[in-house]
Amino acid sequence: MVAAAQPPQSSVSTDSPYLYSPPSSDTTVVKNLILAQLNSPKVANFESSGLTEKYNELWAMFEHTVRDRQGSSVLVIGPRAVGKTAIINQALDKLAIEYDGRYIVVRLSAYFHPDEHGAVREIARQLDINAKKNHSSHQSQFQQPAINDTFSNILNILDHPNSSESMAVIFIVDEIDKFTDNKQTLLYNLLDLAQTSQVPICVVGVSPKITVRELFEKRVRSRFSQRVISLTKPGSVDHFWAGAKLALLLSPTHIAQLQDANYGRLWNQYIDSLFTRSPPVRKLVYELYYCTKNYRQFNIYSAYAVAQISPQCPFPIETHFLHYASVQPPGTIQGLFQSLSSLELLLAIAAARWIEKFDLPTINFNLAYKEYEEMIKSFNISSTTLATSSPSRSDTRILTNIKVNQKVWSAKVLRNSWESLYRMGLLIDQSGVSTNADGHVISNAQLNKTYTIEDSKMVQLDTNLEEIGSRLDDQDPFKRLTKL
Repeated sequence: MVAAAQPPQSSVSTDSPYLYSPPSSDTTVVKNLILAQLNSPKVANFESSGLTEKYNELWAMFEHTVRDRQGSSVLVIGPRAVGKTAIINQALDKLAIEYDGRYIVVRLSAYFHPDEHGAVREIARQLDINAKKNHSSHQSQFQQPAINDTFSNILNILDHPNSSESMAVIFIVDEIDKFTDNKQTLLYNLLDLAQTSQVPICVVGVSPKITVRELFEKRVRSRFSQRVISLTKPGSVDHFWAGAKLALLLSPTHIAQLQDANYGRLWNQYIDSLFTRSPPVRKLVYELYYCTKNYRQFNIYSAYAVAQISPQCPFPIETHFLHYASVQPPGTIQGLFQSLSSLELLLAIAAARWIEKFDLPTINFNLAYKEYEEMIKSFNISSTTLATSSPSRSDTRILTNIKVNQKVWSAKVLRNSWESLYRMGLLIDQSGVSTNADGHVISNAQLNKTYTIEDSKMVQLDTNLEEIGSRLDDQDPFKRLTKL
C-alpha cells in the first residue's frame, strides 16, 4: 500500500486535507491533463477567463455572417499575449460545431505574406483548397499566372457567385497594421466586399497597435464598419493570478475522468490557495505581473512543478515553481547578446554607431535603419574572402576575387528585430531613467516587453559601441563594424 503523500511542509499543517494518497493512475492522468493545458495555445477553462465578454461579441458577428448572411468587419486590438488569437480560435471552433460546411476561413499574416502580391496568391491558394474539398472535380479557378488576373478572379467570383447559397468567407488578417505601408489596395477591396458582395464576408483584422485605424487611408476607413474589440492586460495582481491559474485547474469534465473524484477537487483547492499561502508562488506572480503580465511565461514556469508530481507527492511543490528561473542565464547585457539573432545584432550595432557618430542619447527605428543600410553597404565593399590555408596558386587567384555580400534587408523585416530589442530591454524609454552600479540604465523597460514600438518613437540603447565590440569574438566578421 502506498504511504500517505506528504505535501510541502511550508504549505499545509499536519491536519491538512492534503495528506492524501490518490490512485497512481489518477496522478498520471492529472499530470498529463495539466501539462497539455500548459503547453496548449488555447486558453484552458475558457469559460472562467476574463475573455468571455469579448468572445461573445466576436461570436455574434461570426454567427450573423454565416447564419444571417450579413457582411461585417472588425478590428481585434490589444498587446501581445493578451488573448486576441484565443478568442478568434474559440469562436471558430464553436462555428465548426454549429455551422460546419457553411463557411470558409482564409488566414493571412503579414509575417508570412509581407506584400500584397504574396497575400493575394495566398488567398487564391486557400480558396482553391477549400473549393476542392467541397467539389473533388474542382480545377484551380482563383489562381492564375498573372497576379492581376488572380486578384480580378477573386473579386469577380466573390462579388458574383454562381450560387445564391454560396458559403460565407471569414478573412483573418493577422498583423493588419503591416498591410498599411503600401497602397492598401488589398484592404480596400476586402472591406468593400464585406459591404457590397453577395457572398457574406467577414473581415477580422488583428493588431497589437491601438492606432491601427489611423493608419488606414480615407477610402479604407470609409469601408470599415468601425467595430473594434479591444483587449487589455490585467489591471491588478489578483486579476493576473485569476487568469494564470486557469491552466493549472481541472475542469468538471477532467475530474469525472478520475477514479477518485475527491483528488480532483482537492487539486483545485490546492491550486486556488497557492497565491495566498505560498511565498515562492506569490513572488513569481508578482514578478511576472510587474514585468510582462504574460500568462504563457507563467505556464512555462509551472510546467516543471507539475511534471514532478507522483503518487508519493500528488501536489506540485511550491519551490519547484521557481526552478525554471534558477537555471536561466542572468538577465545581463552579456546574456542578452548571446541570444541575439544576426539581424538583431546588426541593428543594435547600427543604433550604437549612430549614437556614437552624432553624440545623441536617443534614437528611433528610422534613424537606426538608415545607419544599417550605410553600414552594410560599406561592409560589402570591403569584404573579400582570402585563402585561409595554403591552397594552390590557381585556388588563391580564384578566392581573392570572390566577394561575400551581406544582404540589406528591408525595413519591414528589420522592424520585427527592432521590436525584439525593445522587448528584451536593450531599447528603453527615454523618460525617467537612472543607472545601476554597472552603468546600465534602470527604467520601466521590462514593463513594455510585450508591447509594440512605433518607428518614430525615440528610445535609449542600454549599451554602447565599445561594449558591443567587447562582447563579440575576434573571429566574428561583424566585430569590425563596432569601430567607426
